[in-house]
Amino acid sequence: MGIRDALRSIRGGEKKAATDDSTEAEAPEPTWFQPRHDGSYEVSALGPGPTELRLRFLPGGTVFESSGADATPGSEQQNPCRGEYTGAGRFNVQRRFERIVSYAVLEMEAGDTEGESGFLARRIDGADRSTAELHFIFRPDHG
Repeated sequence: MGIRDALRSIRGGEKKAATDDSTEAEAPEPTWFQPRHDGSYEVSALGPGPTELRLRFLPGGTVFESSGADATPGSEQQNPCRGEYTGAGRFNVQRRFERIVSYAVLEMEAGDTEGESGFLARRIDGADRSTAELHFIFRPDHG
């Protein structure tokens, strides 16, 4: 085995290490967060933070937020607060010309009945930089 063979084996080892790094970077994104699309999620009034928030998730990765008790989140609102969600449980919503509100889902809860399913999420409001951990409960659409 000569110097050329030794250099080739070193180069081959570097190429292998480079390909190993690229496969780690191309790992698939987690898909554990799969919200229901046949209703909306309302914040529970048990904890601190906003008490009249509702989230509606649509197929294809779109999410809407509304802050009124009677307002249904969706594109039919005058200035909808919308964004896109991922299977990793992270999403941002924003109204036109306003600051971003970020969510990170901490835990999914699959209950025995529809009223028990939901999730725990951290909400960060970009306007006042407040942070709250909120418990959302699923409410199916009526009709």
